[in-house]
Formats: sequence, C-alpha cells, structure tokens
Amino acid sequence: MFYNFNKNYLIKLGVYLLQIKQIFSKDYPNNKKSVFKYESDYYYDIELQSMENNNGWIINIQKKQFHLTFKKNISEFVFKEFLSDAEYYFALDEDGTELGWICISYRDGIISLDCGILM
Repeated sequence: MFYNFNKNYLIKLGVYLLQIKQIFSKDYPNNKKSVFKYESDYYYDIELQSMENNNGWIINIQKKQFHLTFKKNISEFVFKEFLSDAEYYFALDEDGTELGWICISYRDGIISLDCGILM
C-alpha cells in the first residue's frame, strides 16, 4: 500500500475512514502521552520515499511475520524535543477520536518513522 501524507488527508481502510491530520507541539503544552501494550506475531516493514519537490511522503507498508511472538508494554510522550524538524500527525476515526500518531523525521540523511497508539 502507498499513502501520501499531506497536511490533512483521508484514508479509507475497508469500511473505516481515517483522517490523517498534522499536529504541532505548541498546541500541546503538556505533551501527549502514548501507551504501547500489545503482543503480535506480525510486524509492518515500512519504506519511506520523499515525493518530488518535497511535496509530501510516499509510504510503503508490508506485513511480515516475527519468528517469536513480540510483546511490548511501555508509555512515552508523542513529541520529542531532539526531533525539532519532525512532522507529527494524528490518525482520527470518523468521530474525531484520536487513535494514534505518526512522526516523520529526517536527520543526517536518514528518514525515520515513529508511531504509537493514543489512550
């Protein structure tokens, strides 16, 4: 699958409609907490490409299987001070409920992607 993340974008996944909306740390003075608590037999391999004229991103997501079940249980803040040039986005459902976040950053020639679930 390829998605083009711009400042505000709608994605249809089956019967679900998600809104991808750019967010800014200045709008969250106390930051925003993200909680990870899950286990999975699968993961998603993510490939990022910059669009022409730096007009957005193309993201290729491919599902792959772990050799052993992966378990994770941590919490963290969404906005990272050391990623000053990063772009942050929320995924919202049709009712506007924040479901998760994604952070795209570029440092020293490397594109980095971080994401999480909001609770």
